[in-house]
Amino acid sequence: MEERMMILKMLQEGKITAEEAHKLLEALDKVGGKAAGSTAGTGTAGSRIEDLREEITSKLSDMKLDEKLNKLGEKATKIAETLGEKAGKLAGQIGENLNSNSERIGGNTKEFTEDLAKKMETLGSDIAESATKFAEQFANQFGSLFDFGFEKYKYASTYSYPAADGCSIAIQCSNFEVKALPSDTPNVVLNIHVNSNIPQLNLDEHFNAILDSDSFSFNTQFPGRTWGHIEMLVPRNIRGLAIQTDNGKCEISGLQAGSFKCHTSNGKVIVTESSCDDINILTDNGRITLDKVEAGLAYIRTSNAKIELESCKMDNVDAKTSNGAIQLGNIGKRSVVEAKYNLSTSNSKISVGLAKQEECGYMVDAYTSLGNISIVLPELVYTIDRKSSGMQNSAQVSSTNYDTYESKFYIKATTSNASVSVEE
Repeated sequence: MEERMMILKMLQEGKITAEEAHKLLEALDKVGGKAAGSTAGTGTAGSRIEDLREEITSKLSDMKLDEKLNKLGEKATKIAETLGEKAGKLAGQIGENLNSNSERIGGNTKEFTEDLAKKMETLGSDIAESATKFAEQFANQFGSLFDFGFEKYKYASTYSYPAADGCSIAIQCSNFEVKALPSDTPNVVLNIHVNSNIPQLNLDEHFNAILDSDSFSFNTQFPGRTWGHIEMLVPRNIRGLAIQTDNGKCEISGLQAGSFKCHTSNGKVIVTESSCDDINILTDNGRITLDKVEAGLAYIRTSNAKIELESCKMDNVDAKTSNGAIQLGNIGKRSVVEAKYNLSTSNSKISVGLAKQEECGYMVDAYTSLGNISIVLPELVYTIDRKSSGMQNSAQVSSTNYDTYESKFYIKATTSNASVSVEE
């Protein structure tokens, strides 16, 4: 009876198919029939029931990662659709209010649109905050995807390879967090920590290293029910570092390189106290934080999450998110030439705080719908263009004689339903 209940429960919860349940019940009936027909074979029948019990347990633990992700994805889709429905209803209500109050609006357009802008900015921030919190919770679910009530096995291994400054390093994995730090020795060292539901897992069988002169390429191909984190110790000055993973955080600290590349999903990206010629960061549902980073070119993309740059020096920045704020603080240029920043989001604010620059000309193009624009920079000439509908604000601001400055700072900031602020 106990085994039948286990089978039916798994079928009800969708952990096995109807066909699999039927086969297991048939096998149980056969074992039960033999046990009833022979007292001498009771021990054998008992062992077969134990074997069947193990098979049921195996079926339960062998659920593929894809199945779990699909279940989590279905839940995420429903929540996301709910957010979308709420936003649509709110937009409809605003449209009805506009139509029903058209006569009143005509008498005092400026006051009405400013009041509506404040309400929409709050509304946009609320939607963005909800989406961001949902994304962060969604990302956190991956840490518990594999905890299915069975014992977890833990493994660890270290791999070390002679290396020197100027080498390039790439790693590709899945369901692993990756952290890169400077090494105190002339080596590339990988400390791999693994959690799995698989007993007697041989890490060497699932870890590949390709070494070619001053180039290192690492790849992990662990079974689906395996996850963990990898700590990489690399020379402080390298030619390039590329990290590609999913469902895990990427972190780089204290390194110098020609290029950094961090690609993940459902995980944060954090880069601190590092410098490079160009940096490429791509994730979704994960926050991106750069602290004390110098770069010639920075390409940054995420969604439903915040982008933060603090005390960074960069010449060209292209940063885009959605439903998340873009916040820059104490930002400077890496060189004396013109710096160009292109910042774009939706339903959340853009805030830029610039470090004091000597003999620098500024130009700002700011765009928002139903939000305020505040620009406080030295020696500026303001040209603010508010469209006749009053539903979109734009401001073009530049220093007097901007073209004559040798050192320049150009910022384009675009958002919706939220504010834009730029100040020194």
